[in-house]
Amino acid sequence: MHPIKGNYLNDMSSLLEYERLWGRYVSVSMVDVLRRMTAVERLNNTAIPDTYLEGLTQFNVGDKYETFPQIIYGMPMEMAKEYLTYQNGRLYVKGDMFEDWMEHIISIPPSLFIAGYWLDKFSLSMIQTPSELHAFVRKRLSMFAYTTMLHPFLPELNHWISQTDGLYDLHVHLNGTTETDAVWIYMLHHQDVTIRNFSIAYNKQVSLRRLSEQILTGFTPQKFQLFLSHAQQLRQDMLTMVAVQEYKSTATCTKLDYLWKNFTNSSNFEPYIGEILLLLIVFAELRKTKNVVLAQKMHHYLLIKGVIHRFCVQQKTQVGFPQFQMLTGSSFRDEIEKSYEQRFLQLAGSDNSVHLGLVEGRFSPKDSATKNYRLLKDIESGFNNALAILGKNSGVKCHNHIKLALVAHFIKRPETKSTKRIECRHHFLRIDIQKKAMALSRVLQTSLGRKLIVGIDAAASELDAGPEVFAPMFHYLKRRGVNHITYHAGEDFRHLLGGVRAVAEAVYFLKMKAGDRVGHGTALGIDPLLWKDRVKGVCFVQQGEWLYDLVFVWNLIRTNKKASCLAMTLPRIESVIAELSAKVYGLNVHPSVLYKTWLLHAIDPGCLFGVKKRQEALSIYTYDEIIEYEKMMADKEIALLMRKYHAASEGSALSIFRNAYDELTEVVIGELLSCEQLRVIQNIILDELSQSGVVIETLPTSNLRISYYQRIDEYHMNRWTDTEHTDCVLPAIVIGSDDPGIFMTNIYNEYARVYCYLTKKSLSSVERLEMMKKIRESSVIYNFLGND
Repeated sequence: MHPIKGNYLNDMSSLLEYERLWGRYVSVSMVDVLRRMTAVERLNNTAIPDTYLEGLTQFNVGDKYETFPQIIYGMPMEMAKEYLTYQNGRLYVKGDMFEDWMEHIISIPPSLFIAGYWLDKFSLSMIQTPSELHAFVRKRLSMFAYTTMLHPFLPELNHWISQTDGLYDLHVHLNGTTETDAVWIYMLHHQDVTIRNFSIAYNKQVSLRRLSEQILTGFTPQKFQLFLSHAQQLRQDMLTMVAVQEYKSTATCTKLDYLWKNFTNSSNFEPYIGEILLLLIVFAELRKTKNVVLAQKMHHYLLIKGVIHRFCVQQKTQVGFPQFQMLTGSSFRDEIEKSYEQRFLQLAGSDNSVHLGLVEGRFSPKDSATKNYRLLKDIESGFNNALAILGKNSGVKCHNHIKLALVAHFIKRPETKSTKRIECRHHFLRIDIQKKAMALSRVLQTSLGRKLIVGIDAAASELDAGPEVFAPMFHYLKRRGVNHITYHAGEDFRHLLGGVRAVAEAVYFLKMKAGDRVGHGTALGIDPLLWKDRVKGVCFVQQGEWLYDLVFVWNLIRTNKKASCLAMTLPRIESVIAELSAKVYGLNVHPSVLYKTWLLHAIDPGCLFGVKKRQEALSIYTYDEIIEYEKMMADKEIALLMRKYHAASEGSALSIFRNAYDELTEVVIGELLSCEQLRVIQNIILDELSQSGVVIETLPTSNLRISYYQRIDEYHMNRWTDTEHTDCVLPAIVIGSDDPGIFMTNIYNEYARVYCYLTKKSLSSVERLEMMKKIRESSVIYNFLGND
């Protein structure tokens, strides 16, 4: 990735100066910009001396551009020429530059590079000749009608994909899909509703205020409103300046109004083309006149857009799930994503390379059957409209076989101080899940529900709520027609062992069967040594969670033959379990008893403690299952442990145990289980998944952003695909894009990223292609629509 140049839109000092001196473009100079770009790079690389950074800036920017206007249009143009290639009438990313490209578009929207690439082919005279302008748009920009996500030029992979009936995206959240450019244009045209939604979210969510402070100090709804109004004014100012300069009269705005109405109207589905044209017009004028004021206006405009991009896209500096979750709550996509048509057009791809075969879209169910039915109708209508648009577009080869399936994902939520006062873990979340599950079950009885809904899932941070909270209603829904389960697990974790246990819990507690899937499963793939290094050898875990992590391992060693090599760790593990059980439960409990209580965590507490009547319990469990857990609860020691586990945090004699469970403990990694032993445990669970037929959904770009990885070559994909050099039988792997807008990707580019990753692992082109075919075949076999 380009040092310095990657900071093109990260110069917040210049943005704040533009805002402070709004209307007086006489302050920000080339010298200022060079100094500030260096300062941003210094923050990203604190170990590099100033002399090196200053030389880097001078070499990459200062010596290449003589004037400030040249920086504004020259850097996008230069970088575009370096990264992009025009092949067979289509713009691509150069294959060997694809990984760097994926890192750049996190901080710089692709439209900037696209405009830079076509600047040599664009002329301001086109504005006076509509036919010439339309010809340019048709030839150069039509592929960007619905997305600016470019594919890499990888002839073998591209040819193979073109010969299939499309790629299957088996893990894509429909909310969080829209790309920044579409969000940006929508905001400019709907400023009032945008600011209103942001204000509500900002005042309600501490996490959004944290995100705002992270992105730009002092960013408030009021500041946001100013930014949007200034950006809209800057667009008009820049077009007017071009009109006056080129035609010596503001009357020429008639021509530009025509341009505006045809390519930036918020009612059509081509916001990308309008934005690229705006950039081209201003870049062309800057190139011709070197007008400093126009350059400053464009710089100001792009810096505001850069702020919005950072609210929409997870940055490389935003590691971990909490950072991701802050982005999902920003409200920026709320309005534009009320309609689904544009999202499906975006997911389908660009020009004649529609690459999609199946969208298994995730949606969040509502709390009433009517709302759920209306939501399904909206999604289906948007999908059908998108197919119709693609079919009418003569430049697009539309796969008539593109299929839609939906997976309802329930949302994990953390307990708060007030909700912990209730005697039942996650009491209110359980009520919410039950209400939504019952509403969903009614829709499942309709023809529309049976047609579209193929599975259920639970999403959001797994540190907020585990599979046990969702297990009762998952069983309830399975008995009412849901055939398949997937579950986000092993994605984010405090201790690697906890992540591994989370995957096992999902399989055990939700009673996954062959063809069901685990989403992410990063804890089963990441190199324990890498994880240890990234957390600096120490992590902090709730005492109760660490207790059950060790109980889980204890049972694994005792019951799984492949864990016999870990037998020497049992005495120490049993000793720590005894210490922790005394702290958490006030008793020295045998690990076998604790293991039984762990299994009971999956049972609805109301059923366990007799709050729910037998008839209600039978709506969730079979008679034999009820008899089994009642028999376990007849053991007084187990019953007491379960009471302590579900105790309220206040107002009860058992509260002390609940609070002891939640208290953090410091765990030194390697003190109890070495990294090599953790790897053995990972392999055992991978083997169990394979034996049970449970599939893993791997999401490369999402995992790179959320997990502990810093580079693609650290990623665990090779471990999951290297069937010849592994210590376990590997489960089937399928690929998904997760949240395409937040991670700046699509299913095509996820396949391409894995392909390029395998290249770095020294696999031949034949081996890489065979692996891609195998992964796609798994997607065909294990998608929920065709796996009944």
